[in-house]
Amino acid sequence: KKPYGFINAAGMRSPGFTSAPAIALEIVKILNEFYKIELIKKNKWNAIRRSIPKFRNLNDDQRNELIRKDPNYGVIVCKHILVSKAEIIHAIRRIDMIGARITIRGIKYRTRASMGTCQGSFCIPLIAKIISEYKGIDIHKVRFGSGSSEIGIGPIYTLVEKGGSNGSRT
Repeated sequence: KKPYGFINAAGMRSPGFTSAPAIALEIVKILNEFYKIELIKKNKWNAIRRSIPKFRNLNDDQRNELIRKDPNYGVIVCKHILVSKAEIIHAIRRIDMIGARITIRGIKYRTRASMGTCQGSFCIPLIAKIISEYKGIDIHKVRFGSGSSEIGIGPIYTLVEKGGSNGSRT
């Protein structure tokens, strides 16, 4: 039996994004026709949000000004794409603000960090460290993507003391 009010529009990935506006309009129509729910447009809604300043797109004077305001702009996390620690922190805060899970993949999509020729072999550990510091969790508890994709199973010294991993999570 279908639960009351449940409308399944899940499972869209990149190719589905182009149809998302039309799907949203269809969902609004379903809400109105079948559930008698009328959505009211917010008067003060601002659909435009400022993007995170992209360090790689700035000239030297603009970069120096950003570094003066926030020294984290001077810490380059992804050397191939030229993504700063400040950009990573801004992305983390935005993800946190909307209540979504903070993952390495989420940071990747918002900043392009780890999309260079090394595919993240240098910057993914740094991104994980920044996320762990922000969230106050152990670095091995940081998730790469959705689901239970933690990037590690525990501190190496603990694993060595226990005689290696038996496949169980710590």
